[in-house]
Amino acid sequence: MDFEIFERLIDDARQRQPIWFELETDQPPNASQIQHAQQQLNCLLPDDYLRFISRHGGGFFALGTVYSLDPDSSLNLVQLNQQYAALRGQHVLFSDNGCGDLYGFAIRDGRCLPRVSIYRHDDERWSSFAPADFLQFLLAHCVNYQERT
Repeated sequence: MDFEIFERLIDDARQRQPIWFELETDQPPNASQIQHAQQQLNCLLPDDYLRFISRHGGGFFALGTVYSLDPDSSLNLVQLNQQYAALRGQHVLFSDNGCGDLYGFAIRDGRCLPRVSIYRHDDERWSSFAPADFLQFLLAHCVNYQERT
């Protein structure tokens, strides 16, 4: 999904449901925080994730959460990936559903793949997830966006 289209859809959701966006978000990262996180995780983070957190900061986002690079956040990407190292395997966690399932990006050749995967706690394994695109995932799970036909 194009980031500008994503931003327009988020602006539309903010107009329709302003209360969803009233929780304080985490601080957007600077270049050194991005570099530090990628060094700690030993991989490059996906472009869409980096664009999103650089614009929105992460943390609480509408009806969901996106792990951020804010060092003072309880939703810090690096800290949570270290905490769940045994579960994450070859993935970088970026969110959860609050019920034990984790969302992440698979790592291949030192890069996070842009597709979303899910770790289902009841199966104790990773699998593909739809929507697979990170920005579409955010629209579906954080702002409950559905295309109008």
